Amino acid sequence: MFEQYDLTRKVSDEEYERIFPDLAARFGRLQREARDLDLPVIIAADGWNLSGISTMLHQFILSLDPRLYSYYAVSAPNREEEARPFLWRFWLRTPAAGRMTIFDRSWYSRLTAEFMRPEDNSVPDRSLREIVRFERQLTDAGVVVVKLFLHISRDEQAQRIERIKQEPEATILIDGHEDVRLEHYDLYLPIFEEMIAGTDAPNAPWTVVEAHDRNFTVIKGMSTVVHALERAIRERRSTVVPRYPAPMQPPSEKRLVLPDPTKHSLSKKEYQEEIDRYGRQITELQYALYQERVPLIVVYEGRDAAGKGGVIMRLTRRLNPRICQVEPVGPPTEDEARHHYLWRFWRDLPKKGHVSIFDRSWYGRVLVERVEGLSSPAEVERAYGEINEFEEAIVDWGAVLVKFWLHIDRDEQLRRFIDREEDPERQWKITPDDWRNRSRWEIYAASVAEMLERTDTKTAPWTVISSNDKRYARVESLRTIVDAVERALK
Repeated sequence: MFEQYDLTRKVSDEEYERIFPDLAARFGRLQREARDLDLPVIIAADGWNLSGISTMLHQFILSLDPRLYSYYAVSAPNREEEARPFLWRFWLRTPAAGRMTIFDRSWYSRLTAEFMRPEDNSVPDRSLREIVRFERQLTDAGVVVVKLFLHISRDEQAQRIERIKQEPEATILIDGHEDVRLEHYDLYLPIFEEMIAGTDAPNAPWTVVEAHDRNFTVIKGMSTVVHALERAIRERRSTVVPRYPAPMQPPSEKRLVLPDPTKHSLSKKEYQEEIDRYGRQITELQYALYQERVPLIVVYEGRDAAGKGGVIMRLTRRLNPRICQVEPVGPPTEDEARHHYLWRFWRDLPKKGHVSIFDRSWYGRVLVERVEGLSSPAEVERAYGEINEFEEAIVDWGAVLVKFWLHIDRDEQLRRFIDREEDPERQWKITPDDWRNRSRWEIYAASVAEMLERTDTKTAPWTVISSNDKRYARVESLRTIVDAVERALK
């Protein structure tokens, strides 16, 4: 693949002085237009060692408003980052609406290292799949992704190493392994070619920049970014996203059947015996998870007053709070709303060996946001696939994922609402939104049924618990978590 690129291409100093000022001014204007249109932008630059990535990006930022971009120089992950999924640190640095993130190397550094370890071919294949999904999810949400690969020859790399060795003040640019890298140049060449071929997509295409000549590198790299921004801004100005509730899909024969919420119950004696039994087990298993560095993620969804809070309390009472975190999920904050909707959930994933409990979750995208018309029909349809991919990624990472839908009937919800209104100690639990949501019972019921059907996967199955009886729901939740953790640890 690389043989098609002419590495002798140059731009003279005179041409550079003629072209660059106008190009830089256009880049600056486009950054401001992107801000005004709430258009997020990612520039990811990768390439050979000493190919001039930082030098090129330095010229880029000279024309930009530093208040509107973030620059991230990617190095080996630190201890905090190593304890998370490999895309975690990159999700956290994806830009908010109207901002730009410039990656000086990117998520492809991890992929390159994995390709160099052939003992497990499934690892780079999995990372490749996750990267393609990552970029597609971002661009589907309107993020502009520009990827540049700076290419130099083996001889050029060797010459640059020798020049740096002659400049004592520049030796920080090399680390003593340069000769090894030269020996491996021919090994990296097909890896880079495979990496580019496997991730070159219409939504996030690669541009290979012939990087022997510094002037040419800057002009081609910046021109690529400018043209991509111009296209994206034209499209943004001409696109109107409809905002109305997404239509429901007709039920399939495989639709998950919700149990009769009145069917199950436990006596006080049965409840105390079972809650103590599973409580002791979950305490022991939490320390086993910590020792084995296996993360546990528990998701609770359900109608208002379905009992999520009580179930969570019975779980957390048995867990060490130093390595357990409850994430109450409400409407996104202003900052969260300016990112991809999955951003805040990637941010809150636990470290290896820790526990995260989500009181509501990413399923708000296909429930409350759908019913309220806060997400377009296209966004809701995409969300089903994105959620399944997200859950597959965290399970592939090694997490134990347990998802609960707490199911109550309409009469029981009404009884609990009235109890809350009449009890001064619990009135804070009932809001006008709860009553408004109740008035849309049937619309929510259809959304729930479709959600359960389309996201009940082999990787991340749903557990539906009848929760008219609170005691039964609390015990069944603990029992399900214990069983899932025991299977994972075996």
